[in-house]
Amino acid sequence: ADELMHGKAGDVSPPTSPNGSATTSGGQKKRFSMKAMRSPAKKSTDPLDWGMPGHLTKEEVDVFMKFRDEVEKRGGEFKSTVYSFSLIEGEAYCLTRWLRARKFVYDDVIAMVVEATEVRADARKHEFYPDPVSALGCGPSLFMHCYPQLYPGKAKNGCPIFISKPGVLNTDAMECITSLDGILKFHWHVMMHDYKQRLMEHKKAHPDFCNFQTVTVIDLEHLSTSQLSKRALSIVKTQTAIDSVCFPETMNRTLVINAPRFFSMTWGIIKGWIDPRTASKIELISSRKTWEARLRELCDEDEIPSDYGGKGPATTSALEKEYAPEGVLQEH
Repeated sequence: ADELMHGKAGDVSPPTSPNGSATTSGGQKKRFSMKAMRSPAKKSTDPLDWGMPGHLTKEEVDVFMKFRDEVEKRGGEFKSTVYSFSLIEGEAYCLTRWLRARKFVYDDVIAMVVEATEVRADARKHEFYPDPVSALGCGPSLFMHCYPQLYPGKAKNGCPIFISKPGVLNTDAMECITSLDGILKFHWHVMMHDYKQRLMEHKKAHPDFCNFQTVTVIDLEHLSTSQLSKRALSIVKTQTAIDSVCFPETMNRTLVINAPRFFSMTWGIIKGWIDPRTASKIELISSRKTWEARLRELCDEDEIPSDYGGKGPATTSALEKEYAPEGVLQEH
């Protein structure tokens, strides 16, 4: 235990792949030094540092070690669930994501992984739906036309930027082209084939990148009370439920922009679906001047779309370019 606490990086054998064999390919070649896991003498005051490698208490390191050993012992589907973004994420950063999600309460973390393994079991049988058309039952461009979403760039911390526009979500049109089940399958596709690939590509280009999280912008422009129907909320809730149990702690920061006044009541409902620490990462900003400034604090201008105050391609152009073969023009 003393060697794990104070040993040099690489003192411990590398993690094994889900089938039980040792691996040193991609990401961290050896386990994170337990000494490096501990909090520095001067503790960080940034709440986002809590539970991150390099900021753990002795008690949290002990839970980390116990969880790590259990993941290796169980292997198989249990380990595949934990390392959903592959071993390239790195043991220390991957395991602490799960631990933070349950406040380092060991039994709760184990229960969460078991639940996540069950939740994703059916999607895993279908390899998480590699073909988006088969998943949705229609072309992705039609889906994006009804519910625009895209990854336009990366934040200053390396995290992908994700922009979603539920303010223009057309539920009636959505129900004509797909179903809630189709949307669910497409969400698995996005997380396991699109988002995952973006993280892996950035990791390969920047080996020190370990923050497998997202800076999210939720744009509520054009949102009306009539859009906050049970059907519309069920779409958001279904996606949120999957992410919270199967992809914990993947939200770095979320900006909810152009929020109308009546949204405060709806926000109260949505906050009930997520834990308090996650809610603390979410900023509601109605003033365009204020949220543009905040975006520039988090992201370089070239990574921000021009319709969001940056110098990158407009979101409508980016979506049309990505789905150009399907020929659907993007309104928002």
